[in-house]
Amino acid sequence: MEPATRATSLDRVAVGRGLKPRVLLIVNEASVPVGTFGPTLQAAGLELDPWPIFAESQRELSGYDAVVALGGTMHPDEDEAYAWLAPERALLREAVRRGLPVMGVCLGAQLLSQALGGRVWRRPLARVGWAPPALTPSAAHDPLGDAWRLPGEVLFWHGVSFTLPPGAELLAGTAQSVEAFRAGSCAWGFQYHLEADVALATTWADTYPEHLATAQVDRARVVRPGPLGDPSHGVAVAERFAGLVHTRSAAA
Repeated sequence: MEPATRATSLDRVAVGRGLKPRVLLIVNEASVPVGTFGPTLQAAGLELDPWPIFAESQRELSGYDAVVALGGTMHPDEDEAYAWLAPERALLREAVRRGLPVMGVCLGAQLLSQALGGRVWRRPLARVGWAPPALTPSAAHDPLGDAWRLPGEVLFWHGVSFTLPPGAELLAGTAQSVEAFRAGSCAWGFQYHLEADVALATTWADTYPEHLATAQVDRARVVRPGPLGDPSHGVAVAERFAGLVHTRSAAA
């Protein structure tokens, strides 16, 4: 089934219910937007409610069908400098407890891991650049299905790694340096930037050249065109996630 057809069918489900499932989109930093995730989730019939958590007071989960937490340049262990990190962890923990579909990306994944009992650690050298995710056998049986079978590379851009939360399923990476995991049936954390394409990566390279310098990474590794930076994996994950949100929302 082509993505446009799949999105249309999902949208009909939402229309049949009389409303679109609402997704709480946690924005940790203005310079780290939703990227390719936004249009894909909206085309799949979801209503996105952006929450700039760094500028607004706490929100409640009531009225939302799913939660997506984006990245940011702050570290997840900097609670004293960024007062919203602890409340965000608490909200993610509660969302998982309630069985809401949850997606954490980079910082969002690190906070999700902490919320579920994992720990974070500072890397001696930041990881920046495009690389294929190191999939485990568990990815083949994950509810996100064929999203894991797409070839290509994804954008890593992080100075903090994290461990696998207790009871979670490792989907990519290692238990001590997780690239992707699932907790329960519908909560995922991705260390890499699913939402990024080459255009967004280029913007970040221009905005944060010091990150490339401290990571000892040449700019060309981030901004080069071609098959690198193909956002198809992120688009497929977003489509699968949207399908799961529709299914669970309709059953609620």
